Amino acid sequence: MEIGGTLVAPGTVAEVWVPIGQAADGTDLKLPIKVARGAKAGSVLWVNAAIHGDELEGTAGLWEAFRQIDVGALAGALVGVMITNMSAFYAMRRTSPFDDLDVNRIFPGDRARSHTWQLAHDYKRLVEAHATHYIDLHGGGNYHDVVFYTIYRDGDSPAVRVSRDMALACGSGITWRSSDRWLDQGLFSLLTAQGIPCVIVECGGEGRVRPKNVNDHANSILNVMRYLRMIPGTAAVREPRISVSSADFFFSQTGGIWTPDRKVGEVLRSGDLVGTMRDCYGAVREEVRCGTPNGVLLALRTYAAAPSGSSLGIIGVIEH
Repeated sequence: MEIGGTLVAPGTVAEVWVPIGQAADGTDLKLPIKVARGAKAGSVLWVNAAIHGDELEGTAGLWEAFRQIDVGALAGALVGVMITNMSAFYAMRRTSPFDDLDVNRIFPGDRARSHTWQLAHDYKRLVEAHATHYIDLHGGGNYHDVVFYTIYRDGDSPAVRVSRDMALACGSGITWRSSDRWLDQGLFSLLTAQGIPCVIVECGGEGRVRPKNVNDHANSILNVMRYLRMIPGTAAVREPRISVSSADFFFSQTGGIWTPDRKVGEVLRSGDLVGTMRDCYGAVREEVRCGTPNGVLLALRTYAAAPSGSSLGIIGVIEH
């Protein structure tokens, strides 16, 4: 196995920096990648964190997963990209300051366009050259909190069926079977269509790295590895407590100071109050209510200052 010009021998762990793009001074932007390669053949599980630069719980989750792996008992390889979107990470924000594009909405990318298009192009080629399975770790970034849940791409193929099992093996209890068009150019959608099983794991946010979120990410990785028989043990693949089929993204109609009345993970009914927008004197400007007959609060804005049109959260539509 060779990644970024570094040969990773069986039974070893390697930390490599892979150039992918350049800053304005001509210096390379490099991906920090860690590889644990077992002595025995097996799956190659590719896991990336911080494809959005302010979502770092997954990075810490990878630290913990690698800490727990015994490379001597490992079959196959775990490849962890600790920071995927380096320019966004440097700027402490979701998207690259170079062109303000969301890389996970423009795959497969384009070498003839701006920085983030080039990143998408080069990164997809890097992943598909190695991965047999793929996990994309996310959180709520600086402005939102996100409950622990998983997403897999809907469809009828062997890759989709394995993706579903991977999503259930993560153990979140909330699983989103997505056919949403806005995810069509997400990397996990394209890889699944190519026959590589994929899952997105979401949890955390508020610009923090909290132990529970770190453990949820780490356990998701390790349980998927058990499901793939890469490490010893059995991963339970149980039906989810809550199944989500689509989502309602809701936004503020006015500007003000946002005061949420709910917590992520709560089940809501149509008309339930989610939060309130107030002016600087405390007067109510807007009440935000659930517009879904039966939903679960997947994400919620926790950053108080909110201009009009601010993203306030996501309500997952629960399947009957």
